[in-house]
Amino acid sequence: MKTLKKTLALVMAFAMLLSLTSCGKVKEYDADGITSVLEDKLGIEEDNIYITEIEGSGDIPGGTSITAQYEDARINVLIADDADKLKDLFEGYYDDLTDTLNDGDFDGSYKNALTDSFGYVVLKGEQPGSTLGTRFATGSIYAGLYYTGSMFVMIIPEGLGDSKDGMTDNVGKVIDAFGFPNV
Repeated sequence: MKTLKKTLALVMAFAMLLSLTSCGKVKEYDADGITSVLEDKLGIEEDNIYITEIEGSGDIPGGTSITAQYEDARINVLIADDADKLKDLFEGYYDDLTDTLNDGDFDGSYKNALTDSFGYVVLKGEQPGSTLGTRFATGSIYAGLYYTGSMFVMIIPEGLGDSKDGMTDNVGKVIDAFGFPNV
């Protein structure tokens, strides 16, 4: 009976460890998976999802670009031909954003992680400077950037609209639809 209890305890401990290590990972989608989430979970019409094959240029690798808009949240996805170049691109964004977070210039909630196989930065709050474009140079922002394998997803507010200085709950709805880490 003791052996059975020890075995059961070991199995449960292993299962808990496995579930903890999978938390926070970024699920990788191919182009069909991305469009499925956009259409089926977010209700975006096929005519409003733009899929383009792009050639690499400078730091940006070639591949399949998928863009769409959900209410006032913009979704940009790159499924790259060169996974190493894509990882370098993400790491540039990651370094810039985490420098801002580490400098104490960001007031809000955020999560970030970077491993050999995936990375993300998701933030919601006040940011005095941003590598996400001049419209987010000051004020509030809610955004998520995700990388794994050959996929890079950027979810940002499309415009200031009715939301407070660029903050939008629709960004959170898109993040949740993909099952990505959120704040």
